[in-house]
Amino acid sequence: MTETSGKAATKRRLEPQFRRVAIVDAAAELFFEMGYAQTKLEHISARIGFRKPVIYESFSGKQDVLAGVAAAGIEGGLAILGGKGDAGAGAAELVDLLVEVAEFFIRHHRHILVYLREEKNLAPEDAERIRARRRDFDLVLMSYLERASAAGQIRIGDPRLTAYTLGGLITWPVFWFNPERTFSEEDIVAQVRADLLRLLGLD
Repeated sequence: MTETSGKAATKRRLEPQFRRVAIVDAAAELFFEMGYAQTKLEHISARIGFRKPVIYESFSGKQDVLAGVAAAGIEGGLAILGGKGDAGAGAAELVDLLVEVAEFFIRHHRHILVYLREEKNLAPEDAERIRARRRDFDLVLMSYLERASAAGQIRIGDPRLTAYTLGGLITWPVFWFNPERTFSEEDIVAQVRADLLRLLGLD
């Protein structure tokens, strides 16, 4: 989080809808930089200018904050994809949606990497809930693909296998993206779009 965004978050600290997001984003940065075990709630509150007790207005403790960080990526991806496989998106619209999901994942790469690295520290019920939401994402994507394939809009084999392949394509940049290195977010997203079009037989 930049100094400017930190100040903006501080100004909004009394508004619950901003407070929770600010806490999750700050925690994602700190868990990514320092590790879950080394990060204390005091570090999170200091990062965003809250008093520590304010965190307890949105979360029950550090483990609950971790659950918020871990869920952010998949919940955001599902929200973009529409949450339901019966939405009326054609093949071109589906590509646009998946590109938007890829952009979201890149912007939230710390949240996703923290989840993968720190899943062992989640409460069992939170870990299972997030895994279930990951399965929901795959099922929604499969539904889109099945409908588009049946309508002759795309040329694919098994929709289930294709859904897993596409999911991997839009997620993989998370593991190596670094805004200070060679490839910009725009470069990566353009490549993802080209690969999606090719894999769906739309190029």
